[in-house]
Formats: sequence, structure tokens, C-alpha cells
Amino acid sequence: MNVYRTQRRLLTGLLAFALVLGMGAQFQAAEKNAIYYNKVAKEFLDKGDTYRAIINYKNALRQNARFKEALLGLGQAYLLTEGYEEAQKLFTEVLALDRENQDAMTGMGFSMVRTGNYTEALKFFEKAVALAEDNLEAQYGIAFVYYRMDRRIWAKRKLEGILRVNPYHIRSLLLTAEIKTEDGRLSEAKKLIDKAIDADRDSPEGYAGAGRIYFKFYAKNGDGDYLDDAVAQFGKAVARGPEHPQANRYLGHISYMRGKFDKAQQYYQRVLTAWPENAAILYNLGISYEKAGDNGNALSSFLKALERMPSDDALQAKVEDFLVMGAYKIGNPQRVGFSNEHVKRSLKKMRENLSEEAIMHLRRALYLNPVNREAREKLRDYYATMNYYQFFLDEIKELARIFPEGGFEDPLHIAVIKKRERLYFREGYADEPVTRDVPGILIMNLSANGELTAHPDLGEEIANYVTFALGQLGRQDAVRIKRRIEISKELRDGEGFTGDNLDKLAKMARKGDIKGLRYVVFGGYREGDGFISGNFRVMDFKTGVIIDEFALRESGKDNLSRLAMRAANRIYAAVPYEGRILKLNEESVVVNLGLFDGLKAGDYLTTFRYEPSANSDKINMKRKILFTVAEADTLVSSAKPQMLADLERVDVNDTIYPLKKRRAKMIK
Repeated sequence: MNVYRTQRRLLTGLLAFALVLGMGAQFQAAEKNAIYYNKVAKEFLDKGDTYRAIINYKNALRQNARFKEALLGLGQAYLLTEGYEEAQKLFTEVLALDRENQDAMTGMGFSMVRTGNYTEALKFFEKAVALAEDNLEAQYGIAFVYYRMDRRIWAKRKLEGILRVNPYHIRSLLLTAEIKTEDGRLSEAKKLIDKAIDADRDSPEGYAGAGRIYFKFYAKNGDGDYLDDAVAQFGKAVARGPEHPQANRYLGHISYMRGKFDKAQQYYQRVLTAWPENAAILYNLGISYEKAGDNGNALSSFLKALERMPSDDALQAKVEDFLVMGAYKIGNPQRVGFSNEHVKRSLKKMRENLSEEAIMHLRRALYLNPVNREAREKLRDYYATMNYYQFFLDEIKELARIFPEGGFEDPLHIAVIKKRERLYFREGYADEPVTRDVPGILIMNLSANGELTAHPDLGEEIANYVTFALGQLGRQDAVRIKRRIEISKELRDGEGFTGDNLDKLAKMARKGDIKGLRYVVFGGYREGDGFISGNFRVMDFKTGVIIDEFALRESGKDNLSRLAMRAANRIYAAVPYEGRILKLNEESVVVNLGLFDGLKAGDYLTTFRYEPSANSDKINMKRKILFTVAEADTLVSSAKPQMLADLERVDVNDTIYPLKKRRAKMIK
């Protein structure tokens, strides 16, 4: 009986203990609600651990999808991971719940800056300041917009005001240091960096910002010690936040620059472990595999990135060049697919009356897949419309060769017969190509000016695409993409190396490694989420004179291809060109400029002759001889002198220049 009672008491005790445990578990489960997860997430975010912050904010939102604080915190975390579009969506939701939420306004402003929408960003920051003038983050946002818009004086004034209120405002200290770096005041910048780090030694953000500025030091003057300083600061950031995306990406890129591709891949993989969908990191991983000679993994990484960002024009351009320049044959499915896509883009541009862009996409389609019949037929028709008969005939010949059963034989026979009526045939230039005397142009890689953009080699891709676009314009002869890339490997990226690079190019030109180089284009670029801007300088390589300087900006889909076409047209208009007299006839001359160079019947050409002065004490007189274009063909033209006797004063191989018609200005 006593044994039975003892067993019963023991069982009762165990049940009571189990009940207590169960209640504790229920209490603990109830405790981990949206508020709990939001609190934990905020703690992780304050420590700079964005990965765990995002996980906990998402847990909070699973329990309460309209939890304002979690929506706001997740948006702020995405700003740190460069997920700007997602951040904008979250801040929009917060503002729908609370129209006067200053933190959401400020967050929206920063996401707008990163996507290149400076005007809207400024509106959000100003709204936040109007609600609370002491909102230093919004004040800093205004300063940052001014900085990105190159209004440096306004930015400095705003930053000085913030630092008077809070001398340890980390981001203001770092931005001030960045401005001083660009002004060449490196010692002052270093003091500001140290002060920013001292403001919060436990957070990775100060170290990451310091590393970024030291990297900019290096880009500005090429001093390798600054690169070592950058590595040290980024290392400290990673020690405090192992998955810190910016610090790991910079460390990966510096390893890439130093040829340590395995180490670069380790940094990128570390970020991908936390954010496997990050297209920018996948792209960085791809270029590191490419440089290491691992084409299979490179292509795989590029295609994964493209799946996540299908409208990324720069990414697609990179993949296309990678496929064409690599060991991938014409029939490669990716090459064929991209080629067909460019035909569709061309048709869309035609409907929008953007004929130059449409032709560029047709040429791009053939660049990827030379046997794309639709692209070749449409390009043939364009050449016929423009009266570029030589190019038109070349396309028919290619169609007949590639598609022997395609019904192109009869059109080819007719075109060959009609060729006899053309100027280039009548003058004897049908069998051998006409020698061109247009100036050679090299497009150098654009520099990011110390910024690490989502596409670290975008400066190379811009140069490649501008080179490609110049291929459909006359008057110049741009160094071809493959050769351009080979030359670029001998040069160094960064504003601080521009002078050294120009010296190297001069040596290569003197040795004959670059033929006919007359103009060089260089500059810088900036990239944000969805936009690309570029600053271009066109330099006469012979004299060192900058003959044109311009800035362009494009956003949205097709941003790189549109920017490239606009830049090519500006370079085409800026570069002076000339031709040569090929042949003297009884009443005219034949020159090696034609319709492709913009000449047409009725245009004027000129050459010069020095004639002895009647007065022996005076120098010889420079006499202008004028010609009028009588007939223009694709690459040659026939021109008649205004005075027939002038034919006696010119000779074969004389240089000839286009003469612009100038309209008289009305005198008011």
C-alpha cells in the first residue's frame, strides 16, 4: 500500500513538473511574438549584423504583416545590403500606415539617391526636415544629394552644420573626409576617418566607410599603401560583422585586382551564403572566375545573376562579350538566344523611330550569331534605304552564301549587274577596298573614380559598347573591341593612372602596336540601381588638346546601349575628319569619303595650296581650293572644282577636308 502511494505521488509530481515545463514553453512561445523578433532584429542591426537583423524582421512580419516598426527596420537593413528597390517598397508601406514617419521619409530619400533619382530624394529629405529640423539623418541626406549632384559647396555647408550639432555624426564625418580626399587634402581626411571610427568602435559601419575612403585614396594617386590601409579597415569591419556585404565585396575586389582570384571567390561566397539571390555578388563572382580561366563557373554565375536581374543591360552586355570573346561557338544556345532578343529590341526601336539604336541592335544580333537570317535581311534593307550599295551588296552575298536554298541567287545577280552603274565600280574600286584615311580612335576603359560599383568592370563594358556603336558610323575608325581589350590589359584602372596610361599608349603607337591612332577617349562613370552616367573627354592624341568634353546619363532598361549610342554620336560629331584625293579625272576628282561619312551631292570639300607671293618680301600665300560633291557613293565621291583650272593645282594623295555650310546670321 505504501509503495502504491509512493508511486502515485511520484507520478503526480512528474505530471506537475511536465505541466510547469509545458506552461513555460507556451509562455516562451507567446513571448516570441512580432514585438520580440522586432526587438532582437533592432539589436542585430545596431551591431551591424544585417543578415540576422533581416531574418528577425522577416519573422516579425510573418506574425504581423503590417507591423510598422518591422517594415521600417527591414527597409533600413536592405539599404545596407544595397537592396534599394525592396527598401523603397517597404518604406512606401510604412508611409501608407503613417504619412509623417520621418524615418521612412529619410529611408526613401536614401534609396532614391542610390537609384539616381536625386530630385525625388531631395523632396523626401526636405519633408522630413520640415517635420523636425533637428533630424540629422535627413540633414545628412540633403548633404549627400548635393554631393552626388556635384554641388560641393552646398554639401560642405550642410555637413558643417550637422557637425556643429553632433561632432561625432559618423556618416557626416566620412562624407566630409571623402570630399577632402577628392580635394587632395588627405591628411585632414585621415583625421576625420579616425574620429568617425572612435565614435563607435563596435560597429562595422565606421570601419567599412574608412576602408572605402582609403580605397578612393589609392584610386586617386596609385599609392599601394592606401590599398593596404583599406584592406585593414575592411578586415576590422568583417571581424565585427562577418557577412557585411560592402566590406566583403571590397575585400573580394581588392583580391581580384591583386590576381588572388581564389581569395576573391571566398569573400563573394561568404556574402552569397547569407544572400544567395544577390545579383551583384554573383556578377562579381563571375568576373573572378573569368579572370581565373574558369569559363564554366564564370558563365554559370553570370547566367544566375541575369535570372535575378533580367533587365540589367550592363550584365547582359558583359555576358555577350564573354560568349563572343571566349571559346563559345556561333551555335551556342545563349549566343543564339541573345541574338534573337536583339532582333526584338531592334523592332521595338524601329516602332519608336529610333533608327540608329535599331541598327545597333541588328548589328549586335549578328555579332552574337552571324547566321541570324532575320537580322541580316533587315540590315540589308537598311543599307538599301541609306543607299550604302557596297554594304547592301555585301549583305546579299552573305545571305546567298549562308542560305544557298534561300532564294537569294536571283537578287544577288541583279545587284551585281546594277553595281556597274555605281561610282565605285566605274572608277575601278569594285575589286579592291578603298583605302581609308579617317582618324583612328581608341576608347579607354572609364574609371569609377574610387567607387566600387555593382559591376566593377563597367568602365570596360561602356568602352566596349561605345566602340561597337562607333562601328556603324563613318568619319573615324575605332580600334576593334578585341584589340581594345588587349591594349587595356597593358593599362591600369583609376583616375590616378591616366597620365601613365597615356604615356604607355604613346610608346605603343611609336612602336607601331597601334596603327593610325589620332584620338583617345577617356573619362569616368557612376552607377546606381538602374542608372549609368558617364563623363567623356575626347583628346587629340597628337597635340594633347581636349577637343570635346561631355556628360551623359541613362536609366531604366537599355541604359547601357542607349548611353553608348549617344556617346558614339557625340564623338562622331566632335572628331575632325579628312580624306584624300584618289584619282584625277578630266573635270573632277575622286576622294575616299562617301555617304557613310555623311557626304552627299552638293556638299563642299576643300584643299589648300601655298602659292608664291608677288612681293618677294612676303611669305607664300595660302590659297583655298573648293570642290562641290557631284556624286556620292558608299565610301567614295566625285567632286568638281569651282574653277576648272584648279585641277592643275591639285594632285593624287592631296588631303581634302569637308567644308561646313554656314548660314548668315540676321542682324537685328
